[in-house]
Amino acid sequence: MREREKERGNFAQDSGSFSEEAFQRLMESVEAGGLLHAPACLREETLARVRRERRRAADRQLFIYRAKVLAGMAAALAVLLFMPADRAAGAELSYNLQREQEEQEEMAAERRMSVEAEWERYLARQERGGPEGFYGKMKERIAAIGESLSGKTDAR
Repeated sequence: MREREKERGNFAQDSGSFSEEAFQRLMESVEAGGLLHAPACLREETLARVRRERRRAADRQLFIYRAKVLAGMAAALAVLLFMPADRAAGAELSYNLQREQEEQEEMAAERRMSVEAEWERYLARQERGGPEGFYGKMKERIAAIGESLSGKTDAR
């Protein structure tokens, strides 16, 4: 035991290596007694320690993930509970959205009125005569002639 303590004492702490004398004594002890062997259970103990550390790291990551999920759920519930009822039900639209909808409705009503007015003008021109009236009456005459011809053909 004392020899090992002496060897440890000769280990230069500043440089991280043995002195020449300590190195020579180490070489002589290895040649005389052979190499030192590691204990038989060292490998199993090391592997078990590594497995425990990895398991702890995995458990820690799982705990952090669960904590984040719980915090997110709590925040979502808080938002749902503390949100005003009229906004939650969608009773009020924002001012800009309401204004835009009103403008669209006005434009649709104007368009409907203009289409109806155009239709009324078309019907009035057709009744008065003019090209629309002439062609409209022409269609009626052709249809009447077609009916009369088909009626005569059926009578034969």
